[in-house]
Amino acid sequence: MTKNVTEAKEKIVHLGKLMFDRHLTDSAGGNISVRIDDKVYMTPSYAGGLYHWDLNVDQILTLDLEGNKLDGNGKVSREAKVHIILLNEFYPEGNAVVHSHARNVLVYCAAEKPMPVVLYATRKFGQIPQCVDAASGTDDLALNIANSVREQKNWVKNHAAPVMAPRHGLFVLGTSLEDAFDATERIDTNAYCILTGMNLGITTVGEDAPINPDYE
Repeated sequence: MTKNVTEAKEKIVHLGKLMFDRHLTDSAGGNISVRIDDKVYMTPSYAGGLYHWDLNVDQILTLDLEGNKLDGNGKVSREAKVHIILLNEFYPEGNAVVHSHARNVLVYCAAEKPMPVVLYATRKFGQIPQCVDAASGTDDLALNIANSVREQKNWVKNHAAPVMAPRHGLFVLGTSLEDAFDATERIDTNAYCILTGMNLGITTVGEDAPINPDYE
């Protein structure tokens, strides 16, 4: 994980655009953040709605560890509370957060159901949990997501810990920006395979595969 602030901001810009282009999030929301030492670098509010994820490095905000803005062009997202609580409690093992509205994952969020893992690529995560429901942007949501991550703390050391928020989206705490993004895409592909299998009448898709935390 880079300690260079400029490189980290450039990576956030790149991954945000990539996430949008690959339909891993939408114009309605999503955020990306990374912690370097005692600062958090995060996408601004309405990165999708106002900018369609076509950001520049000057728009990546610098926050302190309480979520106060120190630098950058734009407003602090209301979801910064989630990022700040995760990056305070689980750092340095977990030092990056990707929040997305991946369309296949959103089906599970809307149904408020945990997601089984059915692919080798997602076996390292185990069943993807839903946190306890709470309104977007609230302290309660941040606490509920942190509680769910706490239950899968060991996954953070290996790669990432994913949590779905009911009717909201996916939050992934990763060891790096790259790992958090990678987990996001793997989980959305996993959801796609389950949902497509159901459409094909394949009833065995959706059963949990054996967990293998060392799978790459």
